[in-house]
Amino acid sequence: MVTISIPPIVCFDSNVFIAFLKGNEADSSLCRDVLEEAEHGAIQAVTSSLAIVETVHLAGFSGDEAEVEESVRNLYTQPWLKVWTLDVPVAIEASRLSRRYRGSRGDTPHDTVYVATAMASHATHVFTLDERFVNRFAGNSEDIAVVRPFKQDGQLTLDI
Repeated sequence: MVTISIPPIVCFDSNVFIAFLKGNEADSSLCRDVLEEAEHGAIQAVTSSLAIVETVHLAGFSGDEAEVEESVRNLYTQPWLKVWTLDVPVAIEASRLSRRYRGSRGDTPHDTVYVATAMASHATHVFTLDERFVNRFAGNSEDIAVVRPFKQDGQLTLDI
């Protein structure tokens, strides 16, 4: 009998990609390690197509359009990353989640898009650097764990 281990599916919030691309933030090396785990097959990585828009908008690129295009294309066309289309079913689910898991007035629908994407892609986790997002979905009943990956004793801990 052969046992096949299937790596868990994890949905990445855009801030994982943004911190990685910025390269000079405290979380940049953590995000690099998380992305390397996906590249090496320890996890199956998915994200929403919304992440691409957020990355272009928030990563703080210079005004050089070629730099923006090259960085985004290189990141989001990796064979180990599945970019899930933000389609009508995902948007409707995100709307339901937004109503059900209302947090502070500062919450945006972006968080719920990642949870809805995780649900659609059969992911078990959403990785984010946003503690507000983690707290908003703590104890949710959607079978999706919204967590922050972390390093312990220099080792990446994925909490999966």
